[in-house]
Amino acid sequence: MTAFFQFLQEIRKVIYTTNFIENLNRKIRKYIKLKLSFPADNAVKSSVFFTYVD
Repeated sequence: MTAFFQFLQEIRKVIYTTNFIENLNRKIRKYIKLKLSFPADNAVKSSVFFTYVD
């Protein structure tokens, strides 16, 4: 953990951002797997958008 804090603040911010994006992608993949099929690619986009946007 101490090695992590030796990075510059800018690099740590990029690491935090990357972890957030990876976490969101994991949630989206899990959500899409639960749904068996979508009629079109646009339906996937709409479904994910309306699920994760408050």
